[in-house]
Amino acid sequence: MIPFKNETMIKPERICLELTNYCDLACVFCDRQRLKHEGMALDDMSGALFQKILKDIGAVYSRRDKLDTLVLVGLGEPLLTRDLGKRLEEILTYAHVFRNIELTSNGTSLTEQKAKMLLESAVNCFTFSVNFTDRDVYARMMGKDRFDRVIENVRNFLKLKKEKGNRASVNIQLFAEPEAADRDLEKMKSFFPEAAKDPRAVFHIQPVYNKPAVQENKAVLDVITSAKQRHPCWCLYSIVYIDIEGFVYPCTIGNDCYRKTSSLNIGNIFNKSLAEIFNDDSIVQGRERAESGQLPFAECRDCNIWAIMPNIFRYNRNKRRWDKRKACELLMKLKYRLRSASGRLPHSVQNLFRKIYSLIFHSYNKKVN
Repeated sequence: MIPFKNETMIKPERICLELTNYCDLACVFCDRQRLKHEGMALDDMSGALFQKILKDIGAVYSRRDKLDTLVLVGLGEPLLTRDLGKRLEEILTYAHVFRNIELTSNGTSLTEQKAKMLLESAVNCFTFSVNFTDRDVYARMMGKDRFDRVIENVRNFLKLKKEKGNRASVNIQLFAEPEAADRDLEKMKSFFPEAAKDPRAVFHIQPVYNKPAVQENKAVLDVITSAKQRHPCWCLYSIVYIDIEGFVYPCTIGNDCYRKTSSLNIGNIFNKSLAEIFNDDSIVQGRERAESGQLPFAECRDCNIWAIMPNIFRYNRNKRRWDKRKACELLMKLKYRLRSASGRLPHSVQNLFRKIYSLIFHSYNKKVN
């Protein structure tokens, strides 16, 4: 195991685990259908792999130096994981090393039984990808008409959350074109009156970024516009994604588009520890290419997720490379540390902080209440 002691050693702030790649939708902005047709095996992450990942995390994070966020998310729908209850119990054993434990779901299979199980777990942040405010648009974009069911499931979840006095945060995700964002946001709010009474419930407007499925469906998707000058992607320094086979990717694009045959596959948990993979030659050289103005990996060419990531770099024209802005890096770390506490602030104050954050880091993420 590599100890994180010198300045060249870094560790992720956010670790995403793909518990399963089964899904009950066929979204036009997801590459799962294409990968499935190309022969991707459908399965859940094995218990042995899951426990190995948790042990790796426990070896480099502690009560004092916590991982900011463990995210149960992926190419599949987490709530379809056959042993979800067991996975949640195993996470509870390591809960002391996580600042946040997050689960992202499409809400289609959010039964009362599963809602109770989730609310009794260590998960303290839920994201529900409702995505659209019109039933017909939802059916077209998500591949199946589950709109009414999702609205009902999430509403019941919010009601049960209140009954149990659960203090977890809830993000309700919405895709919206800029000119229709305010209108769609108000419509989305009207579906969830329970959210208005919950200080920890917010609505998240998610920009659409480029990837193969999106490029094929640009006519129906509003893709974000990238900044002119490409700065190093924050994903390379802060995020890892681990699929059901243990392959590790430094971003979300790697897992839901290119998978293990791509250069974005930087290692496998069964062969090396998470610490070793995140500091191995493959990712280190990718970061160096990004800082010298090159593409970090070949598959990054058509991606523009970097444009919605925080920019902690300044371009040095003399050296012709990107240099880290130490103050911004420290501010990012402070933001991670205070994220849970800031969720208890009044909504108006939270929004003010988000606006300041976006201005400082040139980030185009937008969260609204």
